[in-house]
Amino acid sequence: MIRLLALIGLSVESPCGTFVLTEYFDYLRRNPDDAPDTGFTGYNFRLAKLDSFGGDFRKAEMVRAFINFDEYRHRFGSGSPQEDSAQSRPRRPPRRRS
Repeated sequence: MIRLLALIGLSVESPCGTFVLTEYFDYLRRNPDDAPDTGFTGYNFRLAKLDSFGGDFRKAEMVRAFINFDEYRHRFGSGSPQEDSAQSRPRRPPRRRS
């Protein structure tokens, strides 16, 4: 991962940078500087947020932030958190009559 970061021009001094980059790859399926972003503004913002929570991605709500991105919702969901949660509920199989 460190070599990959060097290839795209990022230097990571902590595991937080690797975590944020992985979130971009996993949730948005793109590099942090690909459109619609320009440069690494979004990456740097998310890295600073994660660092401000001491690297605790749960407290920083990093996963929630990525899955609530409009970009993520339009690509993989309906665009509405309420509609997505309703669609993801398991359906019960029909009852058989005896």
